Amino acid sequence: MEEPIKMGRRKFLKSLALAGAIAAIGTSGCVSPEESPPVPTPAPIPLPRPTPTPTPTPTPTPTPTPTPRPTPTPTPTPTPTPTPTPTPTPTPTPKSTPISEIMQTFTTEELAKYNGKDGAKALVAVNGVVYDVSSSIVWPDGKHMGIHFAGVDLTANIAQAPHGLDRPQRFPVVGTLMQKFTTEELAKYNGKDGAKVLVAVDGIVYDISSSERWKNGDHMNSHHAGQDLTEDIKKAPHYGTPVIQKFPVVGTLDGA
Repeated sequence: MEEPIKMGRRKFLKSLALAGAIAAIGTSGCVSPEESPPVPTPAPIPLPRPTPTPTPTPTPTPTPTPTPRPTPTPTPTPTPTPTPTPTPTPTPTPKSTPISEIMQTFTTEELAKYNGKDGAKALVAVNGVVYDVSSSIVWPDGKHMGIHFAGVDLTANIAQAPHGLDRPQRFPVVGTLMQKFTTEELAKYNGKDGAKVLVAVDGIVYDISSSERWKNGDHMNSHHAGQDLTEDIKKAPHYGTPVIQKFPVVGTLDGA
């Protein structure tokens, strides 16, 4: 047991001696730290301070001088020109025109020409009014039922017919019949009992039934209807004026 321990110690000592020799070799020729000269510490190189860039002073922007607005010249208000008030034109009072001036007047001879034959119109007279029955299908060739004929005064016939005066009034009125009156026939139209008011002047018979001044056939209690008033009218202050001529002409006075 001791033998191995001895051998171990020997190896250890050898190793220790070898280590010491190596250390001696490494340190031979070297200066000890105490003998080596001090290495000078290099002076620090001062770093240049950067020159501060001066902040440019901003150039102040000039405040623009406001351009003064021109004061608008007020437009003068035009004085309105007064519109002249138009003078109203007086409306003329329409004068009553006799039917004889508006429509054709027929004598019995003239009416006879319109008998509906050979292309002529078919005209008939009833109560002094002339009607055109040419368009009627019941008046072919101027005949009606073979008993009435155009171109004549049918007043008496129509009065006796069943349809009376209603039928001819459906047709156009084209004029008035210039009836021939005798003095005896004219006397029947004296304005009494609903009769018409007729007077004759210069051979012309006028119907003055519509006149307010001839009520009941009397005018100023001095003139009377149903008579020839030619001499009376000549003496009247209004003779020569169209007073009487404004009334309808209904015929002529036979023998005047």
